Amino acid sequence: LMGQALRNIILDPANAKAYQNFDKATEGMDSLLNDTRDLTRADGAQTAALAGIIERRSLQKGFQKEIRGLVEGGQVEAAKEMLNAKETPVWREIRQGLLDLIKTQKGRIKAEEAAVRDRANEAQRISLGLSLLAAGVGVVLGLLILSNIVVHLKRLGDSMSTLSSGDADLTARLPVEGDNELGRIAASFNVFM
Repeated sequence: LMGQALRNIILDPANAKAYQNFDKATEGMDSLLNDTRDLTRADGAQTAALAGIIERRSLQKGFQKEIRGLVEGGQVEAAKEMLNAKETPVWREIRQGLLDLIKTQKGRIKAEEAAVRDRANEAQRISLGLSLLAAGVGVVLGLLILSNIVVHLKRLGDSMSTLSSGDADLTARLPVEGDNELGRIAASFNVFM
């Protein structure tokens, strides 16, 4: 926008809107560079690159001021010559510097995104591993409890079978282990006998 506004000033020196557009674009560019400087303070390489761009911008502003002075003095051809020989090459350097900063920043963002994805994947793997471990522990505990129940039921079943065979020792007692359903059944069986 700034370059186009400057060209409009050269093409039509009486166009007040071209001067307003140029001043607005200049303010916008300087504001963006200041904001960018604030964003890059933590990164020495980016700060140094931006300092070079700001230095080029300062040079460009000097050329732009000279070009406006030439236009206001009626030296439009000299203004065009300065625009093409000095201001435009500096603008291209600024543009390339900004594109390089953007490319570097995009690379850093991609690297950070990859690192975040890697950390998320690692957390997911850990979560899955812990879930599988918890499920395994649950299965083992379930099997132990089931085994304990089966052992007690088998004893009770064996005792009932012995009683029903008619050769039973009526003084035999079942061991009462715990205060649960199986323990209470064994205690009731002992009272019955």
